[in-house]
Amino acid sequence: MAPVVRHSDDPPPAPKVKWINKQRVLVFCSQGIRHTPLNLMKNLRTLLPHSKSEPKMDKKDPVREINEICAGRNCNKCIYFEQKRHDLYLCKPFLDHTMVFNANDGDQIWFRNYQIVDEGQSLEEIGPRMTLSLIKIFEGSFGGKTLYANPRYVTPSVVSSPLGQLAATG
Repeated sequence: MAPVVRHSDDPPPAPKVKWINKQRVLVFCSQGIRHTPLNLMKNLRTLLPHSKSEPKMDKKDPVREINEICAGRNCNKCIYFEQKRHDLYLCKPFLDHTMVFNANDGDQIWFRNYQIVDEGQSLEEIGPRMTLSLIKIFEGSFGGKTLYANPRYVTPSVVSSPLGQLAATG
């Protein structure tokens, strides 16, 4: 015979609490930013569902005001894009680091990680370094019409084959 179990004596199950993301990221840029980095910023903003936007910040304003802007928008994190000449700087003002994106080669994007030293007067490269080589850019995600194809890209299988090695050496 099975033992008698009284379910009324069991404690009630704990109610499930829905987790709420309380992280808010402010994503914005300085004035004078070109269209390509601006599109990168907008795409990043759409990828972050917990992001907020802000009008462009005047370059004359000190970078310390970013913290006040974040506090006013109720954000606890920030991604700030600033363009100087052809380099794009990604600043995280709550830390003493910045990242530089450079796309001068046309089919490569160079990433460099710097630490801000001497009270913001100079940068020291701390790494890691990274270079992305563009292969193809599609109209849709992972497929669709090819918008860009790198003519100099050689697949690893061609490089590892004997004929490919012979063609590469020349």
